[in-house]
Amino acid sequence: MNGGEIHTNPFGVYVPGSRSHVPGMRAVPRDDHPLVPWAEEEHDGQWVDVDHAREQVEEFRRCLARLPEMIMPHVDRGHLVVVTGPVGMGKTTLIHRCIHVAHEYLERLDAEARRSPAYAQGRRPPRPVVAMTGGYVNYGNDVSWDERGDFAETPGINAAIRDKIVEALREHFPGMPLDPVIDGADVHKAFSAISALLAQENRLLFAIVPHIDWRDAGGEVRGKFLRTCLRHAQSRIVLFVEISHQDPDTAREVVGDLLSYPEVTHLSLSCLKAEDPVKFTDAVRGGHPDVDTPPLPGGDAWMRLDVRQLRKACFEAAERQRREGGRVRVTAADVSAPTLSRDDLLRTTARQSPRPPGRRSAPPPTGSPAATTGQPSAPPAGPSVSLPGQPSGPPTGPSVPLPDQSSAPPTGQPSAPPTGQPSAPPTGQWPAPPPDRPPALPPGR
Repeated sequence: MNGGEIHTNPFGVYVPGSRSHVPGMRAVPRDDHPLVPWAEEEHDGQWVDVDHAREQVEEFRRCLARLPEMIMPHVDRGHLVVVTGPVGMGKTTLIHRCIHVAHEYLERLDAEARRSPAYAQGRRPPRPVVAMTGGYVNYGNDVSWDERGDFAETPGINAAIRDKIVEALREHFPGMPLDPVIDGADVHKAFSAISALLAQENRLLFAIVPHIDWRDAGGEVRGKFLRTCLRHAQSRIVLFVEISHQDPDTAREVVGDLLSYPEVTHLSLSCLKAEDPVKFTDAVRGGHPDVDTPPLPGGDAWMRLDVRQLRKACFEAAERQRREGGRVRVTAADVSAPTLSRDDLLRTTARQSPRPPGRRSAPPPTGSPAATTGQPSAPPAGPSVSLPGQPSGPPTGPSVPLPDQSSAPPTGQPSAPPTGQPSAPPTGQWPAPPPDRPPALPPGR
């Protein structure tokens, strides 16, 4: 971003490709959209390290040190990256940022490899392929709902994710005949066929599994789903899975038993810090310090909110300056924490209220679908919430569904809990990374 006087809204985010998609039509920036730097170069300069997100990006870089093992045919293991954090804190943006870093890394490798005689013999670094199964915003509606609008069964969700990945591969390899197994009923064999195709074309697949509105309070279904994803992350396949939570303990329980596998990386985001509004506006203005901050009066109020709300507030402040005809130069002092709506209170109250130690979701009644199949039964209609000032008591309905971290999903659409299929996690150990890269974290980190 350029500092000084800006006459456009520097907090607006253009959907990748929107400015050139319809000739003669001027695209309008959005106040709420993930940053996708691998697809839109301008987004690279709009990224800000709030909530120590840069540390999570560096954690992902350690995965790239294991690139040789990810593509070796006899290792047969790719990588699973699980990104957890509260709703609205930038999990989708972090995933896109990691893919951008991987693109840059592979480009550097290719430039260095061109000086090697092996390059002329066909020994080259793989080229990246990206499959977004939920679009740029990573919504899971297309894969988690069936044709009746009901929540799909787990086998249907897995098959729908596979189908979205195959669609992306057909776009990358137009006219190429694909192994019929790729479209077959056995999803695990389909991923094996995808792995073989990637080896044939010397590609490395980065597939983004969409955000799904899980309703399992204890995380059991999410844990089973992640183990299935780990099984599908075969050679040359890197799967990114986004899991929303308001309770960090739940995230640790969901991911914890997978961290003993070196082919799993956990990236974790939390809440905003009091200094993040200053950091956010300062980055856009090119390093010009706020004259009246830090400390910023009322800065603690942002700790109950998220980066999506922060960007919206900055965007609104910049639009106000534009309408008044002055220069657009937003400081943290120009941005006040928004008044929380009822929906915001539901999210932030849950974020600030940790679950009692040892609390688990209640077992399903005998004879229910959950008791007989191991799948959670559909919740009753009507949300149950607890707002400040209301007496506490047992819930009378399901928790309010949480939207995707980067932009709110359509309203009025039902959501019900998915099911999960356990699968045996893979075995195997990674060799040590190359000496010129940061050391990989040991198993069980």
